[in-house]
Amino acid sequence: MKAGVGINGFVWDFTILGADGKPIEREVTHNLIPAEGLAFLLKAPFGDMAPIANFYVGLFTENYVPSGSTKASDIPINMGEFTAYSQATRPQWVRTFSGSDSYHNDGNKAEFTFQQNATILGAVLVSESAKGSGDGLVLSCVRFASPKIVEAGQTSQAAASLTYIPVS
Repeated sequence: MKAGVGINGFVWDFTILGADGKPIEREVTHNLIPAEGLAFLLKAPFGDMAPIANFYVGLFTENYVPSGSTKASDIPINMGEFTAYSQATRPQWVRTFSGSDSYHNDGNKAEFTFQQNATILGAVLVSESAKGSGDGLVLSCVRFASPKIVEAGQTSQAAASLTYIPVS
């Protein structure tokens, strides 16, 4: 019998807030971890790949469907990263360890303050902070179940959690 750890992937919690700070829409959905993200999660703990200290959240507007071959070079062109928000860079995924089996940013969600109307179709977790950059490593990419219509002045919050599950 083999014992091991299964990577349950990321669960995204995306909320749009009105100008009054009250939630307008919320979606919780499961992601895809592309091949390079899986390789990172498997190799980095053993020193076979350099650790990456920080990851950042980006949003996209193009009709992009994440796949195992998704890479950061897809972000500016294929995903059509949305960059018209007031933060100077992509918000950092400020993660907290649960103490047992997961990392999450529930207590410090990535926040976007929209400067123009848009239709957001998904989100990406990438190791590069610069808006619109096609550099870095994609750890997670999610296509929302339904388009998220946002208006200038609204804010959104994105939380992503990664859980490891012991298997035997």
